Amino acid sequence: SRPTKDIYLNDEFFSSVFESLTDEGIVVAQVGTAPTIHDPAAHRGVFKNREKLFNLFEAHAAAMFVYEDPHCGFQEPHSFVIACKSTSCRKRWYARSNAIDYQIYERIVETKNDNLALVHYDGATHSQFQYAPKAWETIYCRREPMPYECNFRGLDLREEIFEFDVDPEKSSFSIEKKGKWSGRSVRKSIY
Repeated sequence: SRPTKDIYLNDEFFSSVFESLTDEGIVVAQVGTAPTIHDPAAHRGVFKNREKLFNLFEAHAAAMFVYEDPHCGFQEPHSFVIACKSTSCRKRWYARSNAIDYQIYERIVETKNDNLALVHYDGATHSQFQYAPKAWETIYCRREPMPYECNFRGLDLREEIFEFDVDPEKSSFSIEKKGKWSGRSVRKSIY
């Protein structure tokens, strides 16, 4: 039989895990020491098994989130991945801190000894986890071939954004038989 560690990098195992989840189910896994921006591409470094694990999560999950926690009792920050069976978990993950506080209040159970169930976690704490650290973004964009969304890193957020919408009143552009047209002048460097 194969060693136990190989089961976590097995597609059959991941399929079974995701099939056993409810429609709104999630999987949370601790995935080791947090990377730095100086780490090589994940498939080339010491974390190549973590990259294989992420590829399996990506194949089965509808949404994924990575966060780091420096307060886990290790000498270095450790990373966690949350993989969701449904994309609806994005709404909860990116909720405002007051909505998170409300959900905690509504859903947390009382302990038998009257101690707090959560000591260091609230909506404000959660908001610090909502966006992946820069090192994770950097490592992700070192994949070969580079993922498409990495082309949009470093955009100037002060520039005006022009949106396309099927409702002509909301759209900055219109589509006609001859091509796309803007209702006003659009500089080359803006989005």
